[in-house]
Amino acid sequence: MKKTVWLFLAVILMAAGLAGCSGSDDDDSGSGEDTSIPVIAESAVSSDIVAFFNTELPKMSGNLSPGFFVGSTQNVCRIINSKQELEKYYDGERELPAIDFNAYTLVVGQQRMSHSSCYAEKFTIRRGYNCVVLNLYVNSADSHFDVVTNMYYWGLCSKFYAKNVMVNIIQQN
Repeated sequence: MKKTVWLFLAVILMAAGLAGCSGSDDDDSGSGEDTSIPVIAESAVSSDIVAFFNTELPKMSGNLSPGFFVGSTQNVCRIINSKQELEKYYDGERELPAIDFNAYTLVVGQQRMSHSSCYAEKFTIRRGYNCVVLNLYVNSADSHFDVVTNMYYWGLCSKFYAKNVMVNIIQQN
């Protein structure tokens, strides 16, 4: 009987731990309010910022980032809220662009993909329970070969604070 009770408690605790950051599309706040975090359209971002990140984080997988994620083979999503944080994560040679971190949060990421022509078309982000949930919409070119490569993404969002990120890959084609 004691074993059954302990097993039941263990299952309950594991379920509670796994539910810490839900990836569902439901509103996790329970309040019925919109939990999405606005992503700033690339056309509304300074051309200096766009040029910097499109060079440093190549859109098509198979190309390596010269300044971010150097030597990393992990899936990484970084939420950056200050110039100091950006300097900490950037190992490249180029001068960093001016970003208004009072108004914006920068999201940069690396995702391991199973073929060479994947690219991040867009992402959406919303508040979850104890985290933010980033839905990464991935597309691929017609010609590709099967090999594990890095795909990069970036974007500016309205200011938010979170360090726990759950990334969902949504294949577009």
